[in-house]
Amino acid sequence: SLEKSLKEFLEENKRAAVSLGAKEGENQISLLNATKNIGTSMVGLLDSLKTQNADSETDKLKVGENIKVTDEFIQAHKRIFNNVEKNISSGSEAAVHVISHIESMIPYLDPRQPCPWDNSLTQVKPEDLVRISKDIPLSCAKIVQAAHLSKAKDVEEIANKGDATFETLIKGARKL
Repeated sequence: SLEKSLKEFLEENKRAAVSLGAKEGENQISLLNATKNIGTSMVGLLDSLKTQNADSETDKLKVGENIKVTDEFIQAHKRIFNNVEKNISSGSEAAVHVISHIESMIPYLDPRQPCPWDNSLTQVKPEDLVRISKDIPLSCAKIVQAAHLSKAKDVEEIANKGDATFETLIKGARKL
């Protein structure tokens, strides 16, 4: 029945909102509010259909208006859902890009391997490596934190800083 399908839809959206995690409060609220609007409008539509008198023009107008309102809420829900999905996937894509970039730099730790972005011949002392490497865990933590927030812009910004830190570390390690 339609009522059963509506209840399943509402439950599925509750699970989707919960699965976003506590740090996605704004997206959770948007999704739940959009879901509530659909539920409320569907209940109104069902009520107007149940009480509709086949000959009454007023009842037909009420049903038509309820259908229109429900459709608007469904479209709004769709936009919100797509926006949440886009934010999450773009955050994930940025994190994957960062990991791939760092992975591509690892072979350059070998000083015998030609490195396209390191042509300097300066010597680095072990204490320089300690100073350089202390930023790596912080950069990684910030990337993970930004990825959890699902904000691609934040992930990319932090990732660029992390890339620069990692490149500095590799340059230093190559000169030992």
